[in-house]
Amino acid sequence: MTEAAIPVVLALNALDPAGMTGLLADTQTLAVHGCHVTGVATAYLEADSEQVFEAEAADAEQVDARIRSILEDMPVAAMSIAGLARAETVSVLAEILSDYPDLPLVLAPVLLAEEEEHEDDLLGALTDLLLPRSDLLIVSPFVARHLVQEEESAPLDLEARLTRWSSQLASLGAEDLLITGEQAATREVIHHLYHAGKLVRRDSWPRPPERIRGSDDLLAAALTAQIAHGTPLEEAVYQAGHYARYALEAAYRPGMGACTPWRLPAPPEGESAPAD
Repeated sequence: MTEAAIPVVLALNALDPAGMTGLLADTQTLAVHGCHVTGVATAYLEADSEQVFEAEAADAEQVDARIRSILEDMPVAAMSIAGLARAETVSVLAEILSDYPDLPLVLAPVLLAEEEEHEDDLLGALTDLLLPRSDLLIVSPFVARHLVQEEESAPLDLEARLTRWSSQLASLGAEDLLITGEQAATREVIHHLYHAGKLVRRDSWPRPPERIRGSDDLLAAALTAQIAHGTPLEEAVYQAGHYARYALEAAYRPGMGACTPWRLPAPPEGESAPAD
């Protein structure tokens, strides 16, 4: 038996028992993209297909031990970080990353603070400890606004705000930034890729009519897989976005709540992948 050439990805995310978001969803996406998936739960959700009711942070010491056991055993090609509920978890992750300075990191933060008063600490830890270490930061406009601590109301239009946020996040250390469009209030889904605060790529496609949960997790996992395979960033964004478009167009409803992307490699009967 020989060693496989398949890249190993370490996914850190919340455990959503409904499989709409989080670690279970990431596992599907990464496997479809030809990765060996390892994963550690950073938080545990009480959720159904419609919504998240509660989030409980995983024990930070256990998170540390589980991550290190994987990194000491396997040649991890890329790591992704998403669901985060406590600043203590962020501190642990920063310490691990300092021990593995060459490990590519895709940071796609989902803010799951257990109490509202803990959110400021979580945001502060994110901006101070993880943003400067990220190789690619993936955020929705909502998360971008929180990271730069901007008030909700602003006189500028969305495009102008995205440009300003990209410069602010670059100054915090997030040189490569993808601001996603699934959660934006626009007629199309529009993704903006920035490098050092400058727009380098813009992709758009029609917005699906259904309410879909898990779209940002899907894109982040697909991008992590592309990076693990060694795909250059702009091409990785294109490939992951093309897959995300197909997965959203073929979304299905597994329960009585929202739809979820079709993450599997073949579309359901009667569907087809979108053309380039």
